Formats: sequence, C-alpha cells, structure tokens
Amino acid sequence: MGSRGGYHDRYKVRTLNMYTMGNNINEIQKEMRKRYKKQISKTTIHRWIQAYSHLAPMKKNRMRNTNQIVIKEMVHRGLIYRYSYHMIKLEYAKREFPELTKYLTAVEDRPEYQEGERCSSLKVRTKVDIDPKTNLACKMASFALKDAMNNKQRHEVIENFMLINDTATIAKEVPIYFWEKGRGSITGHIDLLQIRYGKIHILDYKPNAIKENAVGQLLLYARGLSFRTGIPLDRFECAWFDNRDYLSFSPAEAKWNFK
Repeated sequence: MGSRGGYHDRYKVRTLNMYTMGNNINEIQKEMRKRYKKQISKTTIHRWIQAYSHLAPMKKNRMRNTNQIVIKEMVHRGLIYRYSYHMIKLEYAKREFPELTKYLTAVEDRPEYQEGERCSSLKVRTKVDIDPKTNLACKMASFALKDAMNNKQRHEVIENFMLINDTATIAKEVPIYFWEKGRGSITGHIDLLQIRYGKIHILDYKPNAIKENAVGQLLLYARGLSFRTGIPLDRFECAWFDNRDYLSFSPAEAKWNFK
C-alpha cells in the first residue's frame, strides 16, 4: 500500500509504534532514514502522529523505557512463538488480576506444548449467543495491516501494534496448557490478551472473521487460562476479529462438548 508523497503506509505504522515506545521525532526520523533509506521531514512525522493518535491510546501515557516489552521465544512443534507481555500495563493489571499477572510472568516452556492436542485443531460442538460488532480492535487491525508485506505477517504486525499502542492489550501469543478428562493435554497460544471493564478478554485474529466460527477454539483457551490461574470463567470474554468485524461471546454461558 502506498500513500501521497511517495511514502509507504508502513512508515506510518512504524512511526506510531516508535513514538508510543518513547522515541522523539528526531529519533524517528533517523530510524526511517536508516531502515527505509528515506529522508522524511519532521513536519510529516509529526503530522502522522497527530493524524493517527486515535489508534494509539497508549500515546497519552508513553514512557521512555526500552524494556517495556518482555519477549520469550518458544519453539512448539517446529513453529516459533514470540510470547510477549507489556510490563507497565501488567503492573496495572496486577491490582485487579494478581493471579493472571503471576502466571504471565512465570510461564515457561513445557513438554506438554510439544505433545498436547491443539485447541485450534480440536472439534468442539458449541451453543452460545454471539455478539457481532465493530470496535477499536478492527480499526487497529486495519491500520497495522499496512505494515504486512505478505499474508504470513498479518498476525505479527497486528499483535505487535496492539501490544505497543493499545492500553487494554497486555500480552500476545500467550501459551496455555491444561488437562481435559478423556483428552489428555490440550495446548494453545492466545493471540491477544486484554483487560477491559473488569474482565479478561481473549482475542484471536481471523482474516475474514465473519465467515469463521472460532467459538470452540476460544472457549478452550478460556478454560485453559481459567484452569491455570484459578480465575472463574465468568470473568472472561472471548472474541475473534479482523479489520471489519468483531464477534464476541461469554465462555461461561457456552454449552459445549467434544465431537
């Protein structure tokens, strides 16, 4: 995707990410010149920051701290997962959900991640009311996708953008595992984890979300995280989304069983 003046739209995404992380306009200009071989004026950079500030609630509370985000790289069944959490936002989450923050900071690699059945591959019958709508996650996804060079990068650019810029998003690619009677070990990685309005929100990015049914997968994520933390299921909300649609449900109200 391009933009006026010959600037690629991904420059805007990079600008907003850097500014939220505490870089000033001079530093952003220098990084753009180094990374993209482009001399972008300070006026243009400032204009981008102002134009897209509605997509970066964290900008109001931005802090100069290069260690805001902790990254733990895990290899599960040949795939690399960059589990990450935002330390500053986790400090605020600790007040409301200390069990959750304890789990997120202590989680380590385990053999179950190599052996267990994946939440995304299990077949689950479900019955629950789904609430379709559009929210900030859709707008953030639409903007962040400008930074994706190909379809494989879509998840990563959206997850990174929301972890950096969204006040509610505290972690991405969160590993979970639990035991289910008759199934053994069940594992998964939650795309995005948020704290909003007194609840833990489990989000999964699905391209063309309106044509997907991710209730079973997300329900297992919620059950797994509830099991690991001891937080009741009624404190969770689940949703899958893309750049247009956001479909949510309450896992505590879902009726389900394995196929």
